[in-house]
Amino acid sequence: MDQLYLEIEISTQKETTIYTSVSSFLALFTYKFVKDPKNVRVNFVSTKIEGGKIALRSSQLKKELTDRHITCRDAASLPAIQDLKLPIYEKNGNTFIAGTCAVCRELIARQPNEELKKLLGFKGSCLLAPSEASIWTKFCEVDVVAVVSKLHSGQVLESVPQEVVRFEQHMNEPVRMHNIYKQAREQANQTENGDKVKRRERVQIKCTTPKEELLIEHRFAEGISFTIADIILYPLLRIVFQHCGQMLPHFPLTSTWVQRARGL
Repeated sequence: MDQLYLEIEISTQKETTIYTSVSSFLALFTYKFVKDPKNVRVNFVSTKIEGGKIALRSSQLKKELTDRHITCRDAASLPAIQDLKLPIYEKNGNTFIAGTCAVCRELIARQPNEELKKLLGFKGSCLLAPSEASIWTKFCEVDVVAVVSKLHSGQVLESVPQEVVRFEQHMNEPVRMHNIYKQAREQANQTENGDKVKRRERVQIKCTTPKEELLIEHRFAEGISFTIADIILYPLLRIVFQHCGQMLPHFPLTSTWVQRARGL
């Protein structure tokens, strides 16, 4: 059985209050999204969390700690992961994976459900590159996480976070995908009820057509399909907008994305 190690801290003032780091919260959110997979054991590792921390539903967590798939461990008892930053995913008993996006990807990739694996995008490449090599992975794994961490450490935002503006701009850009012209042709040649139009009436779209003119809606973080990028960004941006309730209406594309992601 695979192992998922998540960071928790039990309050010294109130033992019924249990916190987790923002990164471990994302791994837990992904674990819950894939319906508590039976091939993964969750290990809550007791540590002292640095930076912002998120309070968990302690009563539910204490109940789940009695389940056979969930254990509570002390960091000192796990020498194999002492040099890695939580969350960590262990597979095959000898491979340890760190990095928030990598852990969330592994949670999905190790499931037998082929529909779930589609969340990893074209050829399973969504958020595959590490944050040191990919601006997009860094945005999801580092930049937005840092904003949420600041909010949960008590800092007050003096201005709109740059990351919120960047995501709104991102959603306003043309969709980038490997088969964008094929998708545009299929979309242009469908009737309102989803049927294909007759051959002689088909709209012809050349590969020389600028991508900006293809009219493919940027529905999700990586284009037209819901992916692991949405799973990671949705809870983060929801937290930001919960702290800044008056801000969301000023970002219409992000607001539409939040509503769309919430329904999945």
